[in-house]
Order: sequence, then structure tokens, then C-alpha cells
Amino acid sequence: MTLLHDGSFEGMLSAAAHALAHGMPEAVMAEDQWQPGLFADTERIETDASSARALAARLRDDVSRRTFKNVAYCWLSELPESGLHAARYIGLALELGSRVDSYHAHDAVIAVHRIAGKVGGEIHRLCGLARFREMKDGTLFAPVKPDYNVVCPIALHFRRRLHNERWAVCDVGRGTGVRWTGASFEVVGLADGAPLMDFDHAEGVFSDDEARWRPLWQAYFAAIAVRTRLNPRLQRQYMPRRYWHYLVEEPGSSRRLAPPGGRGRS
Repeated sequence: MTLLHDGSFEGMLSAAAHALAHGMPEAVMAEDQWQPGLFADTERIETDASSARALAARLRDDVSRRTFKNVAYCWLSELPESGLHAARYIGLALELGSRVDSYHAHDAVIAVHRIAGKVGGEIHRLCGLARFREMKDGTLFAPVKPDYNVVCPIALHFRRRLHNERWAVCDVGRGTGVRWTGASFEVVGLADGAPLMDFDHAEGVFSDDEARWRPLWQAYFAAIAVRTRLNPRLQRQYMPRRYWHYLVEEPGSSRRLAPPGGRGRS
């Protein structure tokens, strides 16, 4: 039996609650991840927002915030197997309470910690590697292309760092983003005003100040590099190549630091 849900966090929690009440299935996944088979046995679980919120509250308040975050990170991973791992982990957490994360030999805990660690690691890296560009209307725009659906946690980080600015962090690969208006968040699609473009040929959308700041930041980056201590392998370990495209500076280059970008605020 495979339990299908609508792909939302509430949907995953609703499916997990159903699994706990009626027995653990072979899989729990979003409908758009499921591949129909000839003899597939599936059940679609309708999202129950109230029961999902109640389950989330139990995890957060009665177990621990760390446990709740691990479940949320499982959902953000968008991995097909994450729903079943999360359901098993939730059942164990409700049984053991806050001790659940000390059960390092349990299969469900191992799987969830592994997924949550990868998602958390990407959030941590992108909070340092996101680069903002100033658009003509004064909005700061940071394009990212993460492996996991982590744009919302990244936006929470920049709300603390850039609280008085207007900015948007956009997931180019998924076509979604989060805009901070200076007072509240808005979830947006790239068609809603957040520009998706080839940044090497998009000078018309940047402010005049942006064009002046860019070469200064690139020159600063090149000037502070200690050439005798360059370690490309270690650099790639902390700054994987898949994140380089939207950086102002191109790691490893001491002359032209491409692609074009912004002031380097992060």
C-alpha cells in the first residue's frame, strides 16, 4: 500500500497520522512523485489541516523543537522516501518523547537524521553564499538553485539580517521565491515580478549603483586573496561548484570574477 498526499507539509502530516492509526504502508509520498504501476495499491489521503496542526503541535511542544524541525526538513527534501521515514520517526517520537533523537541505531532515526542533515547543510551554505543584486526599483534580488526546497528557511535567515530592506530570495530551479516587503513575507512565483534571466545579459534590470558596486566587490575579493594559501580542493568542499553560477565572485579566479553580480551582501 502506498499513501498519496497533495505534497504540502500538512498533507504529509495527514498521511503520517493515517499511517499511525491504520498501520504503516510501504510508502508515503506526494502524488506528483508517484509512478503508477500495473498492480499498484494506493490510497489518497485528503489533507486535514486541523489534525495536521495538532500533530505538529504535539511534536513541537510535547516532544521537542528539534524533532519537529527534523520532520519539516524531511518534507523540504522532497525525496520520495522521506514521507515514510518521517511517518516512522513521528510514531517513534510520540512513543519515546524527547529521547527519540538519542536512538541513533534505530532505522527511522538514522534515515531522518541523514536527510535532515543534508537539508540543514544546504540551508547553512546558502545563507552564506546567496548574493543580492539591487534592481532598478530598489529591491534586492538573490537567485539560488538549491537541491532541496529550502528557500523559506533561507528567507527567515535574511529577515534577521536585512530586516529594513525590501528583498526577494528566489529558487530559480523551482520557479518560486519569498519576498520580504519590509513588514511581512510574500510567497511569489518568478512570473510575479521576481526576474528570472540570464544574468550575463540582463544589465537593464539592475540599478546604476549595482553596476558601480560590482567591479569594486570583485576587485576587493581578488585583492584579499592570499595566493600562496590557495586550496581549490578545500574551497570546493565548502563552496561546491553547483553554487558558483550566481556568485558575484568566481572562486579560483584572481582576474575576472564572473558571473556578474551584486554587492556581495549576504
